[in-house]
Amino acid sequence: RTAKDWIEYFRHGGQTAPHIICNPLSGAPAPTKSGDKQTYRGDHNVAAFKLCMAEFDDLTREEQIAFWMSPAARKLPVACLIDTGGKSIHAWLRVTGIHSLDDWDKEIKAKLYDQFLIPLGVDRACSSPARSSRLPGHLRGEKYQRILWMS
Repeated sequence: RTAKDWIEYFRHGGQTAPHIICNPLSGAPAPTKSGDKQTYRGDHNVAAFKLCMAEFDDLTREEQIAFWMSPAARKLPVACLIDTGGKSIHAWLRVTGIHSLDDWDKEIKAKLYDQFLIPLGVDRACSSPARSSRLPGHLRGEKYQRILWMS
């Protein structure tokens, strides 16, 4: 949907799920990783590779915030930090020069995640370009999912 279409959708009572995939999807069916069925929201459905997501499962919220404020993290191309309304802070990192799923696997998954982020404790499942993240503005229990910082 275009921005105009989304505005009309919400004006007429439309709602969304509490998650978002940070990369745009094609809208066309594509094979799942196993190849035995079709999906509309898998890695093969990504239309443009713009962002990747990182989250820590084993750090406290305070430790996560401290990491994202550290000199090492400041070298990363952080686009935004999202408070999930739970224990996690989701970071969206900008990626450039990625034009295919093969590029993603070689440059983002193998280098950024496997060599840098995963050894720091980032959840391995985040290395998918179609990974879902919490959508700011949704209520999770009694807390809102919200943007903490945006570049």
